[in-house]
Amino acid sequence: MKRALLVGVSDYGSDSGFTPLKAPLNDLSMLREVLEDPQFGGFDSVEVLPNPGKRLLELTVSKFLRDNTVATNDLALLYFSGHGIFPQSAEYAYLAPVDAQNEWMEATGTAASFIRDELRQSYYRTKIVILDCCTAGALARGILAKSGPQKQEVKRHIFGKGTVVLSATTGIAEAYEYLDEETSAYVSCFTKAIVEGVRTGEADENNDGRISVTDLASYAERWTPAAVSRAHGQRQVPTLSGTDISGEIIIANRPIAGVSPEPSATSSDPAPAVTKNPPYRNWRYGAWLSVALSLISIGALTWRYLPGEKDGGKDDGRSLQAESGTDYPSWKRATDSYVDTCTATVDALYCTDAYNEKLYSFDIRTGDQRWKYNVGAVPVHSVPLVVEDTVYVGEASTADAKNGVHAVDRRTGKRRWLRQLSEFDITGSVTYSHGKLFVSDAGTSYAIHPNNGKIAWKSRICTHNSAPPVGDGGGSLYVGSGDGTAYRLDEEDGAPIWQAKIGGGTPGKAEIGNGEIYFGTESPDGSGKLHALDPITGKVKWSYFTGAIISPPIAVGDLIYVHTDRGDLEAIDKETHRPRWVYKGSRGIGPLVTFSGNSLYMGGDDGRLRSIDSQSGKENWIFESASAVGYPIAWRDQIIFASEGTIYSVDAESGE
Repeated sequence: MKRALLVGVSDYGSDSGFTPLKAPLNDLSMLREVLEDPQFGGFDSVEVLPNPGKRLLELTVSKFLRDNTVATNDLALLYFSGHGIFPQSAEYAYLAPVDAQNEWMEATGTAASFIRDELRQSYYRTKIVILDCCTAGALARGILAKSGPQKQEVKRHIFGKGTVVLSATTGIAEAYEYLDEETSAYVSCFTKAIVEGVRTGEADENNDGRISVTDLASYAERWTPAAVSRAHGQRQVPTLSGTDISGEIIIANRPIAGVSPEPSATSSDPAPAVTKNPPYRNWRYGAWLSVALSLISIGALTWRYLPGEKDGGKDDGRSLQAESGTDYPSWKRATDSYVDTCTATVDALYCTDAYNEKLYSFDIRTGDQRWKYNVGAVPVHSVPLVVEDTVYVGEASTADAKNGVHAVDRRTGKRRWLRQLSEFDITGSVTYSHGKLFVSDAGTSYAIHPNNGKIAWKSRICTHNSAPPVGDGGGSLYVGSGDGTAYRLDEEDGAPIWQAKIGGGTPGKAEIGNGEIYFGTESPDGSGKLHALDPITGKVKWSYFTGAIISPPIAVGDLIYVHTDRGDLEAIDKETHRPRWVYKGSRGIGPLVTFSGNSLYMGGDDGRLRSIDSQSGKENWIFESASAVGYPIAWRDQIIFASEGTIYSVDAESGE
């Protein structure tokens, strides 16, 4: 028997600290329809719970999961669409019922630990949790607790067992809703992806008439980022995690003409055993960051997570995207600095001046300076990282001073703390995952507590410069080191899980997408490779030879973009492992740093900002400036970049 409980919350009060949502109740209707349909979900019962308070939500979940009348091979699906928040860590992540108060979530929210305890006491053999809310990846981590993947022989036609969580986002990202043209109703992008994958049958990747949870996760990983990019010009990446998994967990059928349906969940007739890789992957499906991504630079990555007016939950796009019918004016602002690397939040730019060792904040609508922070008498090469109300920036070292990480109040520009680490330069920017900051220097990676700067752990992995660690949303970090080795580290303690010698020079920052880990390499002879590794084993799945790759690869949809020292930008097809197109630039063109809609934007030493069609590689427009163009960022309908002290904001569509 297959049973589902679908929960949707939209009617948050004006004093709750959460913005009301338009999609959740529509999400319940369309998901219920596809689950109840005997041709698709074939669920025996689907219970819908709209706008419950905390007591009703928890009581209903408890009764649903602890039903002692279920058979040993029954399946339960728990779905939630609404606001989600994690103010401290995954252990303290919460779902927001209709009576939740943002400032008092411990008392008014439904904790991830509550869901976890109910799942542990459940009689169901198979439990699926689907979360369509902001910070869903953190909620998943709190629900599952720490558990590694389990390799077992899989009998494909036997119904699997265990607990899996399919999440709309990574641990720090926002989830989006949009106006669906097909139904003329607001729906959540991620839930729409699930429904479309089942209804169209396109999630059935091997065309066998069955749709597993991993099939559905893979489809959502492709569909959701594209839909969010079209609707909001932002990024959203689904995740999949689980524990105690064996066998394939089938969630729906796909009728195929001339093919008899395979055994149902309650079938007692086993089919021949087929050995394959385990369906569970305890890491993020998708294209490396979410809407939290604001910027990539050479060897540097910037994340940002700002709830925006204390909404702390599902975003309809208004906090980062322009209101409908609003055009933001272009502007140009000369500063008293040499800023060339910036990141953005809803209302501000945060930029570094490497020559004068300064961090600046500017009004994002006008370019007016808000404050200036003196980093010290050391170079600043990293891109600022903004997490909630703090800006983090790393500094290099000198003969007289160690390197360090600075934490600065994003509104006042006052220092909160400084953590000095070693006599070596910090290589790249500070990154963030699951409540910790991560940096690397010459062979050592560090985890730092963001509230006080204390070192949580340090992992000595080699004797050469290491790239910034990249979290996968599932408890692991991926790091490339200067000796040509790639590492997977445990996010909790920094212990190596595997290491892979990939050679080919210095691997840059890792990129996660399409069920693979990508590293680009740069060799002294000017050659390079794009390597795709299996994230579980560390084995190289395939490689593509190209020129020296001088910026981190970026996986978006079915393409991986790499920029070489020849000035070429290549879009590598994930299936053929060959370029779909090559944009021929000139040396000095900066790396790909941002997407907005269907375009990508590059700066360069030649003083040009380029807009490139991401699917064809054709130029949309070129903006000419007087000096080298820094790393552009997308903000609403504008592209913003610094050029040796002058900041420009130009229209993303026209370049004017």
